[in-house]
Amino acid sequence: YNSMKNRIAGAYKIKTDTEEGILALKNWVYDHLGKSDVGGVASFYANVPYNAVLLNDTTPEGGKHVLTEWYPNPTHALTVVGYNDSVRWDYNGDGMYTNHLDINDDGVIDPKDWEIGAVKIVNSHGVNQLDSGYCYMMYKVLAEDIEDGGIWNQAVHIVDAISDYEPELTLKIQLEHDS
Repeated sequence: YNSMKNRIAGAYKIKTDTEEGILALKNWVYDHLGKSDVGGVASFYANVPYNAVLLNDTTPEGGKHVLTEWYPNPTHALTVVGYNDSVRWDYNGDGMYTNHLDINDDGVIDPKDWEIGAVKIVNSHGVNQLDSGYCYMMYKVLAEDIEDGGIWNQAVHIVDAISDYEPELTLKIQLEHDS
């Protein structure tokens, strides 16, 4: 009965392979892209088990887990529940945390080069995993191709829920038959 009251107006994807896409995701999580006083969540598809590492103690959120890449072959959905623009990971080992250098030498500076910023994710495996069930995932990972450690299709998925839906008619029946 309770599930009958949960309906969606639409389902959408946000491509996360650009700065604009990551900004759209952050704004969805913050306030449904300016449409609400509360934020939203997004789901994405990647591989489990985690290959999380610990953030350097000298950085914001130091000592917490972060995903700096995924294994290929996505097998599991996870949920984005927040973000932190200060989380840092030194991908190229130069001792600096930058978003303005071409660290992957492809001739373009884009989120695939970012070493600053992460989304906060949660898995369905419960509070006994990682940081009470939560983990950070670098923005860079949102932008990467799946073959290069990214998420499936470089996209997250969101739903626009109908907050005040009431079913017009409900039935609870018991039916027996022999064929």
